[in-house]
Amino acid sequence: ELKEAERKLKDVAVEKIQTEAELSSLKEDLVSLNIALKKSEAVAHKATETLKNESIARQAETSAMNQEHESTLAGMKEELERVQAEIASRQAASDSEAAAAKNKIDSLEIQLAEKKEGDSEVAAKQAEMIESLRREYENKVAELTRQLEERDRKRDELSAYMAEA
Repeated sequence: ELKEAERKLKDVAVEKIQTEAELSSLKEDLVSLNIALKKSEAVAHKATETLKNESIARQAETSAMNQEHESTLAGMKEELERVQAEIASRQAASDSEAAAAKNKIDSLEIQLAEKKEGDSEVAAKQAEMIESLRREYENKVAELTRQLEERDRKRDELSAYMAEA
């Protein structure tokens, strides 16, 4: 029984040594895993920091681009408003010029109508004057013809008188 108990004690001692060896190996694995975990955590932390920094950089870049776009859009809006104001000004000037031209045309049409009316009055007066001058001319021609005939008659009488004498 004693031998059996010694053998069991040896077996337990061997098992204890094996268990301690396995435990020691497991402890080493655990230390290695802890080191790997710490390295992984460090890498993850560094990656997180890098991603944060990249995100911040992208946000800053996006913000700068947005500001640039907003500035460009504001400039474009100002330019658009300036062009629209210039177009409105030109349109108003054009409308004013068109109204002035329309007024001038209306005025000229009135003057033309008045001139035509005046021309027809002048033409009527000229026709009257021409008719008066024509009558006066005919009267003068008739008078001169009468005077010539009178002169010819007197000459013929004088010639006849001279021929008798």
